[in-house]
Amino acid sequence: MRLATGALSVFAAGIALAPASGFGAPRTLVTTGAGVASARLAALSPSGIGPIRFGMTLAEGTAAADLPVTSVPGINGCSEWRIQGLGTGLELVAFGGRLEYALAYSSAIATTRGVRVGDSVARLRRQYRGMLRQGRSGSLGGPQERVFSDERIGTRTFTLEFSLAAHRVSSIAAGSRHTIETFGECA
Repeated sequence: MRLATGALSVFAAGIALAPASGFGAPRTLVTTGAGVASARLAALSPSGIGPIRFGMTLAEGTAAADLPVTSVPGINGCSEWRIQGLGTGLELVAFGGRLEYALAYSSAIATTRGVRVGDSVARLRRQYRGMLRQGRSGSLGGPQERVFSDERIGTRTFTLEFSLAAHRVSSIAAGSRHTIETFGECA
């Protein structure tokens, strides 16, 4: 992917940069007062968020979530998915009409193994004992270290990327391994 001339949408260290009214600004998607919907949808895995899987279309995501999911057009073929009834803490990005990337940037979202933004690196390593690897990422700047956990489904490999700063998890990204390794900007 490449950044189009004049476009400003870069995900870096768990922070999306864009004009305040544009795609990539911090969003309202998942957190506190969402009750049952939040609990069911707030488990981030390498292959998706709750019952919503990477590669799903908007219609498939809506059916899986059993809640209205809307798509907000972004720039250069990207769009953001918003799930009704969920608060802040998660950025969902689709390319070509299919969900491809999720970024958790608050403690409201946990992985399927219970790791959240703000957890210690020691807790992360305990919860993912024997499952973490060093690797490369398309993310830009920021954290001192990144570690990854993969899940193979059929012929595809999906990845959780844990960005670490000051001995804590600073953000958690998920998507196909290819997306995680090459995604630096939404263009």
